[in-house]
Amino acid sequence: MAQHDGLTLQVIETEAYQQWLNGISDRRVRARINTRIRRARQGNLGDTRPVGDGVSEMRLHFGPGYRVYYRGLKMPEEYILPQGFREWDVINYLNTPADALFYLEAAADEDDDDGDFIRLAWSDVVRAHKIGKFPINIAMDSAEMAQTLRQHGIDESAIAKITEALAMNTPVAE
Repeated sequence: MAQHDGLTLQVIETEAYQQWLNGISDRRVRARINTRIRRARQGNLGDTRPVGDGVSEMRLHFGPGYRVYYRGLKMPEEYILPQGFREWDVINYLNTPADALFYLEAAADEDDDDGDFIRLAWSDVVRAHKIGKFPINIAMDSAEMAQTLRQHGIDESAIAKITEALAMNTPVAE
C-alpha cells in the first residue's frame, strides 16, 4: 500500500476522467471511486503499482475491478492548469442527497474504525450543501440520519459507523 503520511496530495483531473466518471450510472460505484480518490488526496494511495513511463495505477477492488491511472508530478505553487484540467474536488460529484449518502456509505467502508474518514466525508457533504448543490438537513440527530440512510438502502453496519463517527448531536466544525 502506498502511503504518504502527513502529506495532502493535489489531485488534478482531466475532462476525460470527468466524462468517464459521470458516465458510470451506478451512484454507489461513483461514490466508492470518489472515496478512494479522497483517500489518495489524504496520502493513502491504497493498492497501486507502476505501469511504466512514470504512470501508476490505483487498483480498486470492487465491481469489474476499476483502475485509476495517475502520474506524480511536482508543480510550482503558482501553476496555472491547462484548459481541460481542474483540481479534483469531491463536491463536483455530490449533486443530490443520494450522491451524498452513498458517499458517506463508501466512507464508512473505507474508514479505519476511528471515524476520521467518515467525519472528513461529512465535511465534504456539508460544503456541498452550503454552496447550494442540494438540500439536506445538516443538523439532523442520529435517529433522523439513520432513517434517511435506511431510506436509501444503506446497510445497518454502515449506518452504525456513520452515526457513531458523527456523534450526531455535535455541531459540525466550519
